[in-house]
Amino acid sequence: MSDNREAREARESHESREGGESPGRSSDLFSNPRVRRGIEYIQGEEFREDRKRFQRGAGERLKNIRDRYRQRGRTPEEVARERELSLRLAEVEAEAAEARLRLSELLEEERKLRSELEAL
Repeated sequence: MSDNREAREARESHESREGGESPGRSSDLFSNPRVRRGIEYIQGEEFREDRKRFQRGAGERLKNIRDRYRQRGRTPEEVARERELSLRLAEVEAEAAEARLRLSELLEEERKLRSELEAL
């Protein structure tokens, strides 16, 4: 008799670890109002319309991306190269702006030194 009880307890313990359902568990889940609303939404026309709308939107975005590449007759590799060059150009422009700023500071310092020399 104790072997049967131990086997039953072991089986119940295994089922609870494995997520096995005990009686009443699924009915509790389906009686939850949020779960019922979710199921009704997925089975309903609104869900189908939303899914179609999302698919159309994704298709439009993909089409727009493809059209952007085709507008200039460029391949994705050419677009990537253009992006790399644009980033490098931005770096060079920033360095040039810093150099101009430093040059203006030096010119200002030169002007001050010349005026001090003339004052002597």
